[in-house]
Amino acid sequence: MKIVFIAISKHKGTPKKQVKTADLIEGHGLDQDAHDGDWHR
Repeated sequence: MKIVFIAISKHKGTPKKQVKTADLIEGHGLDQDAHDGDWHR
């Protein structure tokens, strides 16, 4: 598997922006992304 790019958004409903690095937290998602946290996804 190859990661081509990573994109995050700090607020839901806003365009995501490409970032060079991101922290992936198990059971949480990408740190600093609007969809991170402990919820249904």
